Order: sequence, then C-alpha cells, then structure tokens
Amino acid sequence: MLRTADVPRLYLILNRKTDLTMTAALTNTAATLLRILALSAMMIAPVGGLAWSNAGGLGIEKQGAGLVLFVTLQRQSMS
Repeated sequence: MLRTADVPRLYLILNRKTDLTMTAALTNTAATLLRILALSAMMIAPVGGLAWSNAGGLGIEKQGAGLVLFVTLQRQSMS
C-alpha cells in the first residue's frame, strides 16, 4: 500500500539527476554500444555463415540442367 507520505520521496528517487563525470558517461556509453554490437553479431553471424558457405562457386554451376542451358546458349551465340 502506498502512503501519501511516500509519494514525494518516490518522486525524488525517480526524477533525481545523476551527477556523472565525462569519463563515467563515456564508459557507460561505450559499454552500451559494445552490448549492442555483441547482440547484433550473435544474431547476424549464423545468417552470414550460411550465406558464406553457400556462396562457394562463382557463376552458374555447370552440371545437369545448368550445363545443358550453358551449352545451348553458347551454341546459339556462335551461330
């Protein structure tokens, strides 16, 4: 139960101004940025790993239907 005597005290606690030095503020900002970077890396790394592993060859793989299409297009371009 919240008493009326506690309201001003809670208001002061919630709205207090923090007196941080420039070094402390930069340290907090750097720590926050590192957390954001680490979280993004953990979320993006699996997708990037899959993309890199599937990007093995350059161009169209020439086997099966790809080979038939390639040869057909090469013959048409020579005639």
